Amino acid sequence: TKVEGGLATLEDRTEKLARDLEKLAAEGVRAAPGIAHPPSTGGTGGPGAADPRTLPYWPTEDNILVDLSSEPVPPPDAPRGGILRYYTGASPTSLNVHVNNDAELQERICGPVYEYLADQSRADPDQYVPSLCNRVTVNGDFTEFTCYLRKGVYWHKPYVTQEEKRGGLQWLDDLPPQEVTAEDVKFTFDTVGNPLSECGSELSYLGDLDGVEILDRYTVKVRWKRSLYYNRSTTLNLLMIFPKFIYGRAENGKELPEELVAPTFPQHWFNHKMCGTGPFMFAGFEPNQIIRLRRNKEWWNPVKPALDGIDLRIVSEPPVQLAMFKAGEIDVYSSYPNDYRAEILEGREGSIKEMQAEGKVTVTQWEMFTYYFVGWNMRLPQLRERAVRQALAHLYPKERVIRDIYYGLAVPHDSPVHHWENSYAADLPKFPYDPAAAARLLDEAGWKLNERGVREKVVDGQRRELKIRLLYPSQSPVARDTTLLYQKSAQEAGVLLEPFPREWSVMEKMLEDKDFDAAMLGWGNSWDSDPSQIWHSESARSAKGSNFVSYINPDLDAVIEGLKTTFDHDKRQELWRRFQQIIVEDQPYCFTHIRTRVWFIHDRLGNQYFAKLRPQDWFYPWFVKGGK
Repeated sequence: TKVEGGLATLEDRTEKLARDLEKLAAEGVRAAPGIAHPPSTGGTGGPGAADPRTLPYWPTEDNILVDLSSEPVPPPDAPRGGILRYYTGASPTSLNVHVNNDAELQERICGPVYEYLADQSRADPDQYVPSLCNRVTVNGDFTEFTCYLRKGVYWHKPYVTQEEKRGGLQWLDDLPPQEVTAEDVKFTFDTVGNPLSECGSELSYLGDLDGVEILDRYTVKVRWKRSLYYNRSTTLNLLMIFPKFIYGRAENGKELPEELVAPTFPQHWFNHKMCGTGPFMFAGFEPNQIIRLRRNKEWWNPVKPALDGIDLRIVSEPPVQLAMFKAGEIDVYSSYPNDYRAEILEGREGSIKEMQAEGKVTVTQWEMFTYYFVGWNMRLPQLRERAVRQALAHLYPKERVIRDIYYGLAVPHDSPVHHWENSYAADLPKFPYDPAAAARLLDEAGWKLNERGVREKVVDGQRRELKIRLLYPSQSPVARDTTLLYQKSAQEAGVLLEPFPREWSVMEKMLEDKDFDAAMLGWGNSWDSDPSQIWHSESARSAKGSNFVSYINPDLDAVIEGLKTTFDHDKRQELWRRFQQIIVEDQPYCFTHIRTRVWFIHDRLGNQYFAKLRPQDWFYPWFVKGGK
């Protein structure tokens, strides 16, 4: 990134930027209706501005980060104060985001609290902007990243109740403020990269890590064994940085021996709390009740949140969530299609449509950066055959589900790549709803109808019926209704599809243990990301790996490895097309749709911002009108 101005020295440049920024910050800069943006370097000057290590962005020609000028922030005239009241659908079993691979935990709960070394730009996802680092440089072959942490960033003060102090955590409350240092970065990479930590979803990305070297208190060098395309994203934006002063200690405050850090990590005593550096601080967790976050007044970004905090009520049942929204107990509700039908399309008395007409509620639609699917456990003998999985894809009534269950709030999808991304291949093989094609595939594969009208075949020396339990989250009426439609369609072809609803926490454990037949799920996408976590064979073999369907394909592994080592754009496009073709033809997933989500938002909230990147309902720029 080249800095304009032609100033003679870095010191002169920094001082001028600080003066300009202080003036701009006072005046406010608005770049688009409803979305305010910080000044071009993101700094505000002040006593420490002469030291570039303290600036939000360190403007050097070798800095691979871009400045914060295009990132959304609260408007300069936004009233300060007020709690945004939201919800989360399940009580987390752990608040350790490295161990608990749950998208809602990562985005809604941990995302406002923890920070990465750098963030993907919400304005241009191909670029990275400062977070804990204000400058990052890289060598010529992308094997060494020198990361410059911003000086003067401190960990949140750990939240400790009076009862916990009496129970032995007084030492934690008594600690002086702890500065973020290179030790924390190395600790996080080393711990997550140790298989004993059971961070399977992230471990799959760290196989080529050659180590993290501490250069000084605020600088680390992250080294990679090979020149890989994804080294940049893995270095900067894979791991939320964790505090060594907490996760490197036992509950009594004593430092853990190095050999015990990783084995202790999955069940660490602090896993029901959070301590980060982000715009909001952890302020309490009552299981099955509420998670509280409060504004970090000491956050490094000069543009602080307008909100005083976020309360996340733990409510698993959508009808209860909607009732709480209507009663004014929560401010934002991410609706389900049946809500859309009843509240908007039908719009009876007391509906959201009526509240919208009265100016009490805003209704916003936004396509999700998520694709949905049914995943087949390849360990099951009856699901090993490609023909069976292809037949099951032909039996999924995709168009009817979108019409009758989603009421048009979805589009059909057929790939492990979201159609927003440049790498999406539109000319992939299709598996439309076609019961006749499904019957032919099953007949040709030897799955014949028995006297009960059920498909059966001798597999591994045992006669088996084509019977599959379909696991789905019990709190989702959409998943329930979709499963019932799919069950009926499959039954007509002689396939027994048994609905198997389970609470999300139970379902997560079943997926981790690979103790299921089939599962109805969605993957939240990451922009231009390494597909190893979900699709590589190593992830199928690792503890808690995200390849829970146990799909192992050496040809696909080779393509994934090619995506890691190939930098040429056209060659990468060819590899991405081959990647999708292999998966779509093999059908380890029956890809179903991409959903358009409809948000109901109380009028008390201003500057409602939605993004392509997850979390799409990103609350940092929002404010409460009147600050109440």
